[in-house]
Amino acid sequence: MPAKVPERLLALYSLLVARERPLSRAQIREGIEAYRELGSAAAFERTFERDKAALRQLGLEILVEHRRGEPVYSLDRYGLWLPEVRFDAGERLVLGMASRLWEDPRYGEEMDRAVWRLGLPADAEAPRARIAVPGLDPGGSGFEAVLAALPRGEELSFGYRAGDSLTRRPRRLRPWGLGQRFNHWYVSGWDPERGAPRTLRLSRMSGIESRPSDAPGPPPGFSMSRALEDLTDSGGARVRLRCAPELLPVVADWLEAGIGLRRADAAAGSPGRGDDDTQAPLRQEGDLLLRAEVTDLEECCRCLAEAPGKVVLESEDLDPETLRAVERRVAELEETAARLTRLLAAGPATEPGEADAEAPRTRRRESNPRRFLRLLDIIAYLGSRPGTTVGELAERFGTTRRQIGRDIDAVAAAGDYLIGSGDLRVESLDGELYVHLTQHLDRPLRLPPEQVLRLLLAMRLLAEVAPELDPTIAAVAEKLARVAPEDSLDAEQVSIRVESRTSDVVDRLRAAMEDGHRVRIAYRSRGRASATPRRVEPRDLYTTNGSWRLRALSLEHGEERTYRIEAIERVEEDDCGEDAVPGSAGAAPAERTLVWVSRSAPRIAEQLDGAVMRPMRLAEAPGPGIDREGDVVDIELRDPAGLRRFMLHHAGLVAPLDEPEWWARAQEASPAVSRNALTAIEGKTEQEEK
Repeated sequence: MPAKVPERLLALYSLLVARERPLSRAQIREGIEAYRELGSAAAFERTFERDKAALRQLGLEILVEHRRGEPVYSLDRYGLWLPEVRFDAGERLVLGMASRLWEDPRYGEEMDRAVWRLGLPADAEAPRARIAVPGLDPGGSGFEAVLAALPRGEELSFGYRAGDSLTRRPRRLRPWGLGQRFNHWYVSGWDPERGAPRTLRLSRMSGIESRPSDAPGPPPGFSMSRALEDLTDSGGARVRLRCAPELLPVVADWLEAGIGLRRADAAAGSPGRGDDDTQAPLRQEGDLLLRAEVTDLEECCRCLAEAPGKVVLESEDLDPETLRAVERRVAELEETAARLTRLLAAGPATEPGEADAEAPRTRRRESNPRRFLRLLDIIAYLGSRPGTTVGELAERFGTTRRQIGRDIDAVAAAGDYLIGSGDLRVESLDGELYVHLTQHLDRPLRLPPEQVLRLLLAMRLLAEVAPELDPTIAAVAEKLARVAPEDSLDAEQVSIRVESRTSDVVDRLRAAMEDGHRVRIAYRSRGRASATPRRVEPRDLYTTNGSWRLRALSLEHGEERTYRIEAIERVEEDDCGEDAVPGSAGAAPAERTLVWVSRSAPRIAEQLDGAVMRPMRLAEAPGPGIDREGDVVDIELRDPAGLRRFMLHHAGLVAPLDEPEWWARAQEASPAVSRNALTAIEGKTEQEEK
């Protein structure tokens, strides 16, 4: 049976670390049975090159020399193993909190192993402080590419779409730093073609590839925090949105989110307040006119596609050709959504029952490099603690006995692939495990630079929302700089910035949560034109998909509900002593429905809070750049009109499955506009804005 990649990587690493002298390709092939089983020399060459690249990607640098005209290989032992570093109780608490902030479960597993190497417990019950901190969303595959290139000084080539454009152009950048602001990730670095530093939004980069670069690195004193400070989320084209009064709540949702459109001048004041005359809607010939700024033209088109033909974009800042391009893009999105429903109506491309027979995709498959690193961590633990049981390993690494059993089998298989290279063998005696190791395998590796950067980013976020931890965070960051390969990174290359308004609201809610107090909030529900007062008891603060959320007990309804932080206009103390009313008993269960979600957008299932049921492959792709491979997802249908808007916004990526033509027949709900909102509108002048 051919060797699996993690076992083969482990055998190659063990062989190189056991030999003091460099080895030739022939010696490496002779020393590892897995390479000899490949048969042909060409197959060995391809596999060996892939394995070398995988080890280098993990920070295990393979040195190449030439002796007697042929290359020989060895591991760069300088800085290979983790130096001794100690953290006090407060520092361990901060490090443990930081390790749990990444939303992606793969990153969570990596962080658990990283803090274990640093001497912290890796189980799920690690202590946490009662500090409301959002989770960090890595923001797509491009994030990992940037994170890998940053410490290596590599150059990125990619397609980039500017915020005021609908097309992508080729760009190059050597990253100097990575950070988050306005709920977006940004990359700052040197643009070789323009001969100057540039800061670009990561979500607008696509097709990222890396390569060695001779472009200049960051200058002395570079700080990503200062680069983010210089950014502004304003200056977009000023527009007017013309719509019928009943669509005011829909447009209000767009302006509140601020991803594609934002209230005019909102960046200069407090977004979402709506109490400035320059932000209030005007009435003209029965329609409403709302002033706004375009923050991203593509996202603006996606907003307009939610109500195709019902919201008109007017602007003197945008030239006529751009306005026509917006109209074409909105029509294209609507057609892509319709094409997806036609494909769903035609049925899956697989034979009937074939997709149903496949097991549900309940978890992501662990990558080979990550599995290899976990095997190394288990070996190091066994090497320093002979006689450890499978149960103790499962508890230590926060996994199941079955998984540990598979890992031990993989370690034993890797030892079998070694021929005369030293001892890598696992034995079980009376229920206890003993590992016979090649020299140095019982020492934990240094953390890869990418892991250190993730920890530093998480601690930057901690510092933003819990400034009282600043001294401890600074001490931990200084120690972390010593556990990555020397000169590979600088803590100033990463940064997180939480905007002042969000920070103010979160601080008030966090204080109430920690003191057990109730508060009054002015909150605007989706589909409503204005905020209404609510009495709540805060229970938890968190983020999902880059947006803050409050989980609280609603004192009016006597049940827990979730509120969007950006929709909270005010937070005040609640001086009313009334208790919560009992929750409504016997409420009818929420209706559920099935939707198809393209693999091109795996986060949509999470946004819909759905459970993946089975895979489903369409006969063709719904649109350019959209994968026809997808999943059937079971979701709660809270708002049919809202689901229709969501489907149109993410055209071609998601659509109801049970009744594919449902969206076309569904009538756009007419959200009720409050009397106060209409009174405010009627009180404004009816003359057109000049």
